[in-house]
Amino acid sequence: MPIPSAETLSVAARLLAGCWLLFRTTPLRNARPGWRRPALSVVVPARNEEAVLPSLLKSLRPQLRSTDEIIVVDDHSSDATAAVAAAAGATLLRSPVLPAGWTGKPWACHHGARAAHNGLLVFVDADVTVEDGGLDRVVAAAEAEAPGGLFSVQPFHRTERPIEQLSAMFNTITQMGTNAFTPLGSRLAPRGAFGPCLVTLAADYHAIGGHAAVAGSVLDDMDLAEAYRQSGRPVAAAAGRGTLRYRMYPD
Repeated sequence: MPIPSAETLSVAARLLAGCWLLFRTTPLRNARPGWRRPALSVVVPARNEEAVLPSLLKSLRPQLRSTDEIIVVDDHSSDATAAVAAAAGATLLRSPVLPAGWTGKPWACHHGARAAHNGLLVFVDADVTVEDGGLDRVVAAAEAEAPGGLFSVQPFHRTERPIEQLSAMFNTITQMGTNAFTPLGSRLAPRGAFGPCLVTLAADYHAIGGHAAVAGSVLDDMDLAEAYRQSGRPVAAAAGRGTLRYRMYPD
């Protein structure tokens, strides 16, 4: 029997590692019968997002209840982001001048969270689209998998042209790098969180310092997850196929 070459063994090892790291990327389930979603505040940090923001707001609007709210924080956009948000009926905030020690997205999220009126915060990036029923599935999963902590979802990466598959590779690597989808499940805490969609109770968010705790971070989602872990609060993550999607860097 011939001995496998080093190249063959290397390929096999990488395939096995990939299968281990992406073992359980199962879609989020529908909420259980009788479950009722608490009132929530969706916070959308947005900088020059006029091209994609309408899709997010259009997908969210039918899923909102009368007590819910959408807060779009315009992060000094030079395009029509603010006008798009206002036309869609979202609460529009203008991000104040960025102070020393802060990066833009944490600063915008910080102000959106401070303006929120509800006890549940859902941070969503402007380039995300929420599938029908997706908001319920995300919140129900957050309650089940990370009560009192931080729950995040990595949207399904939609590609329309072959060259976009190159960027999809980085999305896959991001999912693998969190250790969120191994066979160990919840026994192995994720190393980080997925920034496109974060869910947390406002009380827990403020207790750990919120985005002020990661003010200067360029990887604020990873560092925010670490802040929750350091406080003893759970962190969990999920894949968003069938629930959330985005098309990153189409050009």
